[in-house]
Amino acid sequence: MKGLLKILPVEDEHLFGEILKQEFEEKGHEVDFVEDGEKAKWKIRMNHEKYDIILTDLAIPECDGYDLTRYIRKSNGLNKDTKIYGLSAWVGSASRQRGIEAGMTNILDKYYYDTSEELLQLINESETS
Repeated sequence: MKGLLKILPVEDEHLFGEILKQEFEEKGHEVDFVEDGEKAKWKIRMNHEKYDIILTDLAIPECDGYDLTRYIRKSNGLNKDTKIYGLSAWVGSASRQRGIEAGMTNILDKYYYDTSEELLQLINESETS
């Protein structure tokens, strides 16, 4: 993954989402942060912007990460083929399988990394494994 990215984190833990946003922006990436699935759907539908990566918590309010992913994959919009990574504090084989079936690129442990750079490295590694 090279160059600057347009990233959409969908995270109901406001502080965690703001930290992600700040760290990605400090690296020069463009970030739109929302706190629930319905706001993410609205932003994707109304902004007509293509994201390089969507990071979604699995257990967000209004529309969970699985349903958000299915919505994006079934749409004919710009983000239909965007890489979507589920983030969870509880990554198990069942949640990973459910995420893949919903259309996620991968599920990552959201507390495994210390910085946004490490998260992007983890995304790179998941794409090559």
